[in-house]
Amino acid sequence: MKTVAFFVVLSLCITQNIFAQDEPQTADEVFFETAVQHFEEEYYAGAAEEFEAFLMKFPKSPLLGRAHYNLALSHFQLANYQTAKKLFLQILDQPYNEQDENSLMEPYTLYKHHSCRTLAEIALKEKDYNTAEKYIRMFDKEYPYQHFCGNEWSAYDMYKAVMECKVYEGKGETKKAMQALLPYIFSDALASNEEVVRKLLHLLEANFTEEQNRQEFARALASLEVKEKKKDPRAIIELYGVKVPVIDYFYDSKTSPREHFQQKVKEHELFQKFL
Repeated sequence: MKTVAFFVVLSLCITQNIFAQDEPQTADEVFFETAVQHFEEEYYAGAAEEFEAFLMKFPKSPLLGRAHYNLALSHFQLANYQTAKKLFLQILDQPYNEQDENSLMEPYTLYKHHSCRTLAEIALKEKDYNTAEKYIRMFDKEYPYQHFCGNEWSAYDMYKAVMECKVYEGKGETKKAMQALLPYIFSDALASNEEVVRKLLHLLEANFTEEQNRQEFARALASLEVKEKKKDPRAIIELYGVKVPVIDYFYDSKTSPREHFQQKVKEHELFQKFL
């Protein structure tokens, strides 16, 4: 459900009322808003019909890229994955500008970046892990994410980590799946890492005994290393072979850095569960 919610929000960002309020709307803008309203009301079949008609009726409209993307997204919401896949692939071949002005939440449209995200999601649903891996690489490298906000970058990094984890898990590469998630188990307070922790918990319970996890988490706590920089101490643990930063921007100087970070580790939900 969280993945679907992400894509709905993206579409609403792209299809918000972008038209100047002091100018009369053109025919394509009026048509476009009707399709948007269907989408916002979760009437995806109607939205798909309207966006498809828009592409036929207004092939030279500056809103063409938005309509094309939202047509593909409407079919994704309808679980018409083969049609959605075809449409998203078409977007990759179009000269749409990734940096078209968008909304405050998503300042750029990023048609191709988000198309590759959805193509990766579809490939995962089809258990085609090699193809999913290809599209993850494309949305990260070929059509990279762009934003001015650190919170959104943090959310993106964790999204990518979860996607990579799903690919590795599907391939039976449990170690790599865990390695993708472990660096993000301590929240940086910029974006939620709930999905990271949930996914890692699933892997731990599915692949290790309770005693194995207990022993490993005890070793991780004992491995705590603290670098005591003035007013900005840093800490790290080693968990299942991965160096994991213990992030906390609210250091309490009333306690020693080591005591502070030990408590931070002990309070983490995974440590509470396994220790």
